[in-house]
Amino acid sequence: MNLNKSFLFLLFSLISQALVLAGGRDSLITVKKEKLESNKKGQFVLPKETILNLYNDFTPVKVVSPGDAEQIGFVDRKGKFVIAPEYHVLVEHFQNGCAIVGNYKDSKTLMGVIDENGKVVAPLKYDSIVRISKAVFSCNLGGYFDFYNAAGIRLNVAKLTDFKIDGNLVSGTNVEAEQGVFDLNGKLLLPFQYKKIIIKDSGIDAKKYPIWKIVGSGKDLFTIHADSLQSFQPGFNRFFRNEYVGVLKGSQILAPPVYTDIQILEPGHFIVKKEKYFGLVDSTGKVILPSIFDSIEKTMCPSLLKLYSREGESVFNKESRQVIFRNEKAVHVLDCIAFALKDKDHKWGVVDVNSNTIIPFEYDSIGYKREGLFEAGTITDGKLEMGAIDSERQWIICQGDLDLFNIGLLEANEEQDSSGKIERKSICNLNRYKYASYEKLANGFIKVKNYKGQIGLINSKGKEISEPIYDSLAAVSDTLELFFLRKGKNVGLIDGDGVFVFSFKDDVTDIQPFENGHAAFKKKGLYGFIDLNGNIKVAPKYPKYQNFSDGYAAVVLLGKWGFVDKNENIAVQPYYPQVRPMRRGVARVSTGADKWKFIDSTGKDINGNVYNEIDVCGKGRYKVFKNGKAGLVEVNGKELIVPRYDQLIDYENGIIKVRKDGKAGFIDEAGNFIIPLEYEDVSYDKINNIYFLQPKPEENTSLELTTDKK
Repeated sequence: MNLNKSFLFLLFSLISQALVLAGGRDSLITVKKEKLESNKKGQFVLPKETILNLYNDFTPVKVVSPGDAEQIGFVDRKGKFVIAPEYHVLVEHFQNGCAIVGNYKDSKTLMGVIDENGKVVAPLKYDSIVRISKAVFSCNLGGYFDFYNAAGIRLNVAKLTDFKIDGNLVSGTNVEAEQGVFDLNGKLLLPFQYKKIIIKDSGIDAKKYPIWKIVGSGKDLFTIHADSLQSFQPGFNRFFRNEYVGVLKGSQILAPPVYTDIQILEPGHFIVKKEKYFGLVDSTGKVILPSIFDSIEKTMCPSLLKLYSREGESVFNKESRQVIFRNEKAVHVLDCIAFALKDKDHKWGVVDVNSNTIIPFEYDSIGYKREGLFEAGTITDGKLEMGAIDSERQWIICQGDLDLFNIGLLEANEEQDSSGKIERKSICNLNRYKYASYEKLANGFIKVKNYKGQIGLINSKGKEISEPIYDSLAAVSDTLELFFLRKGKNVGLIDGDGVFVFSFKDDVTDIQPFENGHAAFKKKGLYGFIDLNGNIKVAPKYPKYQNFSDGYAAVVLLGKWGFVDKNENIAVQPYYPQVRPMRRGVARVSTGADKWKFIDSTGKDINGNVYNEIDVCGKGRYKVFKNGKAGLVEVNGKELIVPRYDQLIDYENGIIKVRKDGKAGFIDEAGNFIIPLEYEDVSYDKINNIYFLQPKPEENTSLELTTDKK
């Protein structure tokens, strides 16, 4: 027999339902409570006229009390109640000394197991219970599982998320991603503390999680079994077991490793993902929302979250922990008091938090709320035309003009009429039909396109800066009033007043984005540089280039790389087959295959060493490699750590992880050991300033199976 959880509980849940229904029928012997008699010991017995010879030692009897309350107990062959009538449902009759019973509570049937003495073997709290052998019961509560033997011993300490029956053995995984094994006789063979268990014909192979020691402020804080640990946020860490992740708050397991991902929503709340569904957990570990949603998103209101599921869209209030709108067709949170909803007829309206109507449900779309106006639209001739209405449903921004309103070209002003009544009117700063489309740029200007597809530029007041005659236009940056233009093969630059700072001339066919105040331009196949005023700072005579960095640009001349400054002076003669940009007066240059060194801005060697490889790492420092070993070089090129380690990670705050000969530890910038080089693995949490240390590798365990266990 080799069965998994999914198949078993599909089958057993159907059986349990059938048995519960059977227990509620009149197939049981029924007697009214007032008809019961008492023996000499004061114990309840059935009336004498009942046919006793039909009973076994544990015959179930339904006792009906005044008010039609029904409870089930068990009598022996003499009609004496050996187990008092205190159960509502008999799920499974006594077999091998145990019966499955249930009681009603809040419209649910809570099941448990009792023995022939009336002792509770499994408490009456489970959704369903299945006897998987003569001596073992599997109990399901909310999709998690507990196992009890006939002696009432719970075989798993933490509830199980999964299990598998393999012959006479049951292997399972608990909510802390720990695996264990017990047999169908109810004997625990391997406690639930293993990373992985493999059941074979010859025996059981098991592997434990590594033990991690957490060290901080010079002392051992606690230990934990995990594959790895990770920084998360102040006071919290993530830890991983197999493919699952949990959260630690200090040494406390805040969220067990049952999730496939955990991310920070905001301080105090975590978004958790289980399989493909999302939920919400607070900083105490309490599950605020179960993992049943397709996504959870922030909204315009800080206290409200948007929930998406197959049933619809909902809104959740984190402060009151209540669902405001549940499973709507669609809902937009406009602010903390106004919500746009789509009704069953696919029409949109606006309501308040108490579902009172603000805008009737008669629109085909409602977007955002802005300046007291609601974006709204209706479909005309098959086309959705968007505008903006006020709370009186007056069109302040006409349909079709919403784009102009959103980019600031159309304003909604308040005016008073002769009676003093305030009216809102829209004022447009341009002929709204002059252009076919508008696109607002990050620097506040607006790119426009005419009906021929040609591109121009206007400012935020609608003034035309450049007429639409170009093939393309783009802002140089998000803050500068400077724009690239292209027409045919030629390019140019204009400023915010439309004045050319670099015009279409001299066969310039390309201008690259500005970096550090300079942009490369291409003329007749060669590159030079211009500044933000369009002045040529470096003449176009180089076939290859690197952008300016730290005041210098790398260029190729006669097939070799060198450096020029902003005035086109050659700072480093073209000599090198490869170079990297200048950084803080230091450049990495190659003198041949797997040969790299450091030079300053005059071309002078800095530390005299040649490395196989140089990479930039934390704080702008350099990780260097020589003969397969790693070291560390300061920003100015000074060698801090001689290349002697197999692995090196710079944490940027004077703490450096190193590995050598299979062991790991930490050193400082002077090369002194902070944590000795004696651990299987180490990691550092910069947020909480603690160390994660793994003293020894994973432990393996083997258990040989005897014939009866097989």
